[in-house]
Amino acid sequence: NSANSNNANAGNSSNTKTANSKATNGNSELGAIPNAEVPTYTSASDALAEGNKFLDAGEEEKAVNAFQQAFKLDPNPAEAHFQLAVAYENLAVEADDTKPDPKADSKKEEYKKKAEKSFAEAVKDYQKLAAKNPKDATVHYNLGRALSKSNEDEKAEKALGQAVKLQPKDAEYTFEYGLILIKLAKYDKAIASLRAAQKLDPDNLRIEAALDKALAGKKRVDAGKTDKTKQPKTAPVQQKTNRQ
Repeated sequence: NSANSNNANAGNSSNTKTANSKATNGNSELGAIPNAEVPTYTSASDALAEGNKFLDAGEEEKAVNAFQQAFKLDPNPAEAHFQLAVAYENLAVEADDTKPDPKADSKKEEYKKKAEKSFAEAVKDYQKLAAKNPKDATVHYNLGRALSKSNEDEKAEKALGQAVKLQPKDAEYTFEYGLILIKLAKYDKAIASLRAAQKLDPDNLRIEAALDKALAGKKRVDAGKTDKTKQPKTAPVQQKTNRQ
């Protein structure tokens, strides 16, 4: 599998892989959005698939309502939680893009809180899946992304690193691992990971952009170290003594 070179949105549903195992559903009562009607689904997988389609089409409100149905049908709450969080995240961005309006600001904060809650639920679900399926690279990958979204970066590094260890030929896993290493300012490791991803997927523009960012970060760090070594040493100030 390779990362999507044409997709600039890191939160897009196409970047989240489906785990084959089930997780126990957490507290998913985050509320449906009115005036965004979707069909009533009888299959959990259909609700999740349609929610992903709505998300890809930029119809986040319909996506939210489809994912809410997926929770009730309980197919794979980990992925549904993650995708719901992405939908709320996008809605918060849309609210932020509107003209200054107290109502829009209130909506933005509401969506951000719901996104945070859903990402946290996804982390719990994927942790349970990882415990049951320790050799499933997909589960570790999705856990790592959920942890990153929850700003648990050190844990995300560990989970994504495990995904790469289990499946080193997956460009997407290697790419995401490089991204979290950039976030942690571990530029040498990030460069190595992204170069490996680039070999697996040479035409991927997102990998190229991330590699440029990692190289620029390393350059800044190295320049800072050089500046410190070039600073002139100041002679110690000698105190004058008064003669009696």
